[in-house]
Amino acid sequence: MSRDEEGAYIVDDVGVQQTLDIICRLCGKAGRPLVLCVDQVDNLDGEKVMALSSFLHAALDNGHSLVVVTSGVKQSMLAFEREGIVAQAAWDRLAQFKIELNRITADESRMIVAERVRRFMTPFNPIDGVRALRERDPLLPLGTQWFDESLGKVIEIRPRDVITKARERWEQEQERLEELGAEAWLAWLAMPKQGNAGPTAPLPIRPLEQVIDETMAKKVKQATAERVLNPERLPPDADNLATLTMGLLKVCEGHMPIGISCRYVPMP
Repeated sequence: MSRDEEGAYIVDDVGVQQTLDIICRLCGKAGRPLVLCVDQVDNLDGEKVMALSSFLHAALDNGHSLVVVTSGVKQSMLAFEREGIVAQAAWDRLAQFKIELNRITADESRMIVAERVRRFMTPFNPIDGVRALRERDPLLPLGTQWFDESLGKVIEIRPRDVITKARERWEQEQERLEELGAEAWLAWLAMPKQGNAGPTAPLPIRPLEQVIDETMAKKVKQATAERVLNPERLPPDADNLATLTMGLLKVCEGHMPIGISCRYVPMP
């Protein structure tokens, strides 16, 4: 963002760090923590991991009421420490508490899917028919039958694989929703199913370009809807961070500090 454009402006990383510190102090005054979640760190190259760990180390040293959560494949994360990519001092701060995500059972998988479905579907409960369907089957629109056939008999499975399977199922239902329309889709969900709960007939073969265009449009539409439903999950950057701080300061002017909830993932 240039200085001529409307909005806040942060000059450099030092400005980002100072702005982050202001937000941390506001959270501290309100008795709320600021939680930074950095996922899939193991996908970054060594140089970026080094820069990220240095930034987070400084943020923890300077920030008040700040919690940093990083995650990645265990073997890769340990290699960062062993090979010196993450300095020992930074590792001691960032890995102060370790939580290993082991494989889970079918019952635990059901709990993950049920909670994600509940949170996603809650805004749609006022729609005619949706609440009644979900009272009958709390896993809709994925469906209990789908879960029992796909995950119900596993002995143990990675949590990530559970989420991947659920996402694939939801994408199937999105296609069906677009094909049938909302009313017919809800009626289809209400129908008893026999055997596999997937599509009743294979989709017609379409040109690759059309499939790519439709998939991209669907992803954009899905991301837009997600941002509307959960604006707090907007991807943050320096401009968002500065604008957020300015907004908070305007609201706080002349008043006691307020509680805020936000996420910020610094880019190396």
